[in-house]
Amino acid sequence: MKTDPQNSDYIVEFDATRNFEPWRVEYEETDKMNQKRNFEEMGDVMKLLENRTGDSKREMDILAALDEMKSMKSRHTVSVDEMLEALQHTAVHKEKRLVEEDETLIKSVVFHNSGGYVKRIRDEDIETDEQLDDLSNGHGETFYYNAKKQKQKISEDHPSKSTNTLTKASLDDSGKQANARISGKLDSLVKDFSKNFAVADYKLIQTLCHNSETPETCMKCVESSKGAVKADGVGIARIVVNCMKDEAKTLSHSITKLASTSHGKLKSVCKRCAKEYGYHIGKKEFVTIHHALKHHKYDHAELFVARALSVDVACRSDLHHYHDKVPSDVFNNMKVFEELSEAACRIMEKLY
Repeated sequence: MKTDPQNSDYIVEFDATRNFEPWRVEYEETDKMNQKRNFEEMGDVMKLLENRTGDSKREMDILAALDEMKSMKSRHTVSVDEMLEALQHTAVHKEKRLVEEDETLIKSVVFHNSGGYVKRIRDEDIETDEQLDDLSNGHGETFYYNAKKQKQKISEDHPSKSTNTLTKASLDDSGKQANARISGKLDSLVKDFSKNFAVADYKLIQTLCHNSETPETCMKCVESSKGAVKADGVGIARIVVNCMKDEAKTLSHSITKLASTSHGKLKSVCKRCAKEYGYHIGKKEFVTIHHALKHHKYDHAELFVARALSVDVACRSDLHHYHDKVPSDVFNNMKVFEELSEAACRIMEKLY
């Protein structure tokens, strides 16, 4: 192994294999492009002027996009106190309603020593139709007298059975009814709790997405994820970043396809933008963003989202010169990517 002063690195000569370093390829290609550009500009004043004009325009577009994001941020700022107050109000209302339902459930249960408890005689314990007619009599004294007489007769005919038989049967029926009522109430409480939990989290999604310039794009992205309802603020930010990654992949594929059918300057622009979306944004930037979110470095994550957006703005500016040859779907996908980038920045601002 020996030193490499040119690249401030080391060179492995033998008996070892260097680990794969993805940024090394990017640096080498960037260096080659710069050398090629310098060679073209040597002795060609018009080429030098053209390149400098393109660089200046690209820098102006990037600065304009960043200024626009700052202005949108100032217009759509929602305080953290308002968001927490809305969530707290929902939680207090849910807790109060659950307490009221618990009290109603307790009051609905009839205990044996309560005034509303009634002992009922089962049809199997009534032997004859005459006894059934006597018990079903609607007159007050006659009903009480016949019921008492019936009870004495059953006791005399079946000395082995005590009066506890009726009590036991009624207790069994009452217990089954109470258990059924309690089970139904508990199921209802669980369903209501799950529903309210989902509503509360959906309000969090709405609160975060409505800070952006285009909340419809943000909501559509978040709702497409299966775990969005259970996600917290960081989880929602991850979902939006994943949507950005999908759009970057789509743009890389579309622009690569366009490069295969193009010629001249448009072909070179398409190749560069396809590489930017596929590697620089699609892999390098998004890996860094997820790493920053994982370690709660939300300001770093927002910075890398802004860097990805600046690359997108530069490619849009370059391709706009050939708008008659570029499909409209490419510009539409770029617009969605920019809207998602702005939404991701707004959400990350609320995390720190």
